[in-house]
Amino acid sequence: MSLKINTVKLDNAGVDYEGSLTPGDLDLEAIPNRGEIVSLSEARYAFHASMVRGSLLISGNLSVVCECVCGRCLEKFEMPLEGIEACHYYDDTSVDEIDVAPDLREDILVALPSNPLCSPECQGLCPSCGANRNAEPCGCADSADDATGGDDNPWAALDDLKKSL
Repeated sequence: MSLKINTVKLDNAGVDYEGSLTPGDLDLEAIPNRGEIVSLSEARYAFHASMVRGSLLISGNLSVVCECVCGRCLEKFEMPLEGIEACHYYDDTSVDEIDVAPDLREDILVALPSNPLCSPECQGLCPSCGANRNAEPCGCADSADDATGGDDNPWAALDDLKKSL
């Protein structure tokens, strides 16, 4: 499906548009290179379209809910993305209709997080036993030493290099 705006019938005052598009309408069933984003809800849009100096201007916002996999604990959670800004200027008015759906798709893709977290305080998985630290303490030794310079730290050589500079 597309979201076409008829530029012939628009004037400077413009028209308000509200509605929703399914992930299928926006070609977002399978999000490219985003394995941690499982699915998206319908994308709600509200924008104003008007003609400005003979060109189409749309401005408004989008909202969508993503089902994600947390980048630390690997649990599924829902992440609402509200107020995604959509502002586009179309200079090609040689056509009577302009499809704005591809640009709305791009706005959503840009707004998706690269590493979604179920919460900023997520403690993630224990690197030793794999237990979800948010659910229960695992009893393994605190792995903070592994990240900051313990004996078995694979990054210790880089830390030593930094000290010598």
